Amino acid sequence: MIQVKNYYLSFGKKKILNDINYQFQAGITAIVGPSGSGKSSFVLSLNRLTDLYSNTRYSGEILFEDNNILIQKKNLGKIRHAIGTVFQKPTPFPVSIYKNLELSLIELGTVEKKNYLEKIKEVLKKVSLWEDVQDNLHKSALKLSGGQQQKLCIARTLLLNPKILILDEPCSSLDPISTLQIEELLIQIAKLTPVIIVTHNLKQAKRIAEHLIVFGIHEGVGSIIEKGRSEEVFLAPKHHFTKTYLEYEAF
Repeated sequence: MIQVKNYYLSFGKKKILNDINYQFQAGITAIVGPSGSGKSSFVLSLNRLTDLYSNTRYSGEILFEDNNILIQKKNLGKIRHAIGTVFQKPTPFPVSIYKNLELSLIELGTVEKKNYLEKIKEVLKKVSLWEDVQDNLHKSALKLSGGQQQKLCIARTLLLNPKILILDEPCSSLDPISTLQIEELLIQIAKLTPVIIVTHNLKQAKRIAEHLIVFGIHEGVGSIIEKGRSEEVFLAPKHHFTKTYLEYEAF
């Protein structure tokens, strides 16, 4: 899993995260907290996607498979394969459903072309999308509904065989039915692959997460306020901020 030690993050002169320490575990970990508390920046740090922003500075350690990924200068692509990310807004490529998934298999480079259809069928079944698209694989992915597009993006990421799956607000633009379908999918995925999800939906975190991280803001900088088993944090938060935040967000 991933262990974060004394992690600090800044974009230029703006401090984003302050002294983050956390040991991720198996199952689903939900990250909650107010807007601007650094939740998304934190999860994007876990596979160095924050490097894509200009003037990114960081210190500390993010340990994955006993290596501090913050000091790696090469093979960042391999890290991002192993720690896959699905974003808030569904991001299918403007090509066919089949081509979206084929591109992942080409990137992976370990599957023979003759086996592509079998692998694509397998992953679409896994995300409960096969029945909907089996007769339309060569139609544009942009024709899919929002929920279907997000399932496709999850499938595209799963084809890279990630060891950890990160999702940043994956249901924020989806209807309630699509949201529940994605949640059911994540519960199934988490049986084999640890899942880290950023969400503003506390009911969602309560429904699916075994572990909870609560972020807050102090002097404009994000930090972890409370962490623990999800059920325990919801029932008996130890920090005053957590109690207030959970009560406020419940309305």
